[in-house]
Amino acid sequence: TRAAVAATPTPEWPQTITITEAEIEELAASGDVPGLVITGLDVTFGNDTMTVFFESLKYGFISMRNVTVEGHFDVSNGAATFVADSINPRNLATTQIPSFVNQALGQQFTQWYVEDITITPGELSASVSPRS
Repeated sequence: TRAAVAATPTPEWPQTITITEAEIEELAASGDVPGLVITGLDVTFGNDTMTVFFESLKYGFISMRNVTVEGHFDVSNGAATFVADSINPRNLATTQIPSFVNQALGQQFTQWYVEDITITPGELSASVSPRS
């Protein structure tokens, strides 16, 4: 007789969190940030890059028009960081956009240890485990 082969358990972690372009656009339009008004927002995930374009953004005394930010994500010590490769137009206000993206990322992944981020057309996928 043959010995029964034991089933190999599937590891519970890491798991994948997927974020689509539409989800980011809906979140920005939701009004969850009091005083933030964004019109014409278009988020595009490409091969390893994220491009954010908006027609206008108003937040308090800050007002920006026709801004494009393109960048990539770095993962280090369990945290994901957005790094802007280009910002157009570049000025004091627009150079703060990566900081805003990173604050939002920090809130999204606060309970997770981010192991890796992959960007493919249409979505961002993060491989995560619980923070210990």
